[in-house]
Amino acid sequence: MRLSGSPEERLVAYRRASEGDLSLITYQTAKNDQDELIYLLRSRRYLLVLDESHYVKGTGPWAEMALRVAPEAHRRIVLSGTPMPNGFADLWTQTTFLWPEQHLFGNRLQFKSLVSSTDGQLTATSKVRPLFTRVKKSDLDLPEQLYKRLRISMGPIQQRIYAALAVKTLNELTLVPAERAVFREWRKARMVRLLQAATNPALLAQQSIEFSIPPEDGLEKPLLELIAEYLRFEMPRKILTADKLIRKILSDPKEKVVVWTHFVRNIQLLLELLADFGALPLYGAVPRDGPDEEEYTREKHIRAFREDKQHRVIVANPGAAAESISLHKVSHHAIYLDRTFNAGQFMQSRDRIHRVGLERHEKVTYHILLSRGSIDETVDQRLLAKEERMYALLEDTDLPTIGVEIATDHLSGPDETEEEIDFDAVIKDIRARLSKRD
Repeated sequence: MRLSGSPEERLVAYRRASEGDLSLITYQTAKNDQDELIYLLRSRRYLLVLDESHYVKGTGPWAEMALRVAPEAHRRIVLSGTPMPNGFADLWTQTTFLWPEQHLFGNRLQFKSLVSSTDGQLTATSKVRPLFTRVKKSDLDLPEQLYKRLRISMGPIQQRIYAALAVKTLNELTLVPAERAVFREWRKARMVRLLQAATNPALLAQQSIEFSIPPEDGLEKPLLELIAEYLRFEMPRKILTADKLIRKILSDPKEKVVVWTHFVRNIQLLLELLADFGALPLYGAVPRDGPDEEEYTREKHIRAFREDKQHRVIVANPGAAAESISLHKVSHHAIYLDRTFNAGQFMQSRDRIHRVGLERHEKVTYHILLSRGSIDETVDQRLLAKEERMYALLEDTDLPTIGVEIATDHLSGPDETEEEIDFDAVIKDIRARLSKRD
């Protein structure tokens, strides 16, 4: 039973669910329907499973919901590919959900204090070790992943816009107020704007709804006018390369392609260019599910991509579709138009087409598009370093005593230290490129 739909439809579903064997519900719906969910859990002996349980880390409303409903279940299990997004403190909600009445690790503050030191982490490790089991990705006997990096020269107008933004970033660096919150917002805005300019400068003309950043207005008037009309003068070479590559892959009638981009306007542009392949979108504005008569939902788009020969391209935002979607049966090619510093999102997006169920002989290829001399190259190097750390954690049969950045924030997550390292790498690379040019 799917506990979804309108409030009225969900009430009917809850009544029917008590007669069935398996009920499925999203975290958001569970948060909204806590009383109804508790009533359902009390009606029978339920095993309550949290999938992607790292979503309940911290102190947010989903975590509060999980802890409230936990005592009502007869048994509990948590599943996660990323159990410690930022460190041991993130485990508190998940372990407390499993044993809500035993206070296995004390209260949240006590556990956070415990794991703040190396000795405390060792103590926590000894307590946590008996409570989990791990399946390493190397145990799954999956086929090899192929990476093809395509380095693309920016067009002359794009290069001019990007260079101006890079210089502006350096010039403002010493002028931004030292207040941490202000500086962090400025830093985030600069990195997003450079990412946009490296992919499609037309994105700079409008508010970034993905990152809540206003339009770029700090450049000279001639450049702002170029940005406002950019697509009239020049099509971004990344977009042209992606279009050409997709058509080449789809010349094989058996193939389908997944395209990843963080920016909604890029999704919309690609949908227009690839309309002849029945391109479908997956991003935040496309609802996850809905009533049966609802045509425009992510689930129906995924089903159409899997089953309908007319729909051969899906254009997705990693923030909306990097988890809990299996596309490996129909697609063995993923194209990355742009990427952020979020290693967790990147790794999870790749797993949409590299999963259990593939045959050893099947090839999975990732095509990564990089604008030469841009932040894309910095992102690429940082992601490689982060992946090395992440795989060390995921391939360890024991639970390490260190955390790793793998947050759900689109840019780099709440770990400010990690964000600082990313930004420092961007500034270092900008300076190096400008000095070469001089």
